Amino acid sequence: MKKALTQGEMQNKVLLSTIKRKPCDCANFNSIAETMYKGDTSLFTTYFEKLGVIHKPHCKSTVPHTKFIPQ
Repeated sequence: MKKALTQGEMQNKVLLSTIKRKPCDCANFNSIAETMYKGDTSLFTTYFEKLGVIHKPHCKSTVPHTKFIPQ
């Protein structure tokens, strides 16, 4: 039997489906990553890695996409 998804997991899955529509859009990537970061922090690493796997092959930017993560 499948485990029920939490609200945070469902939100992150929706965000991943959004980046799949336009994987090369860096502004969209930053927006989604920031939304994930502000959400459930325990899920951030897992879903941020998935987001990166989708976006990275299509990205033409030379600027890192981690500006929203505090140092």
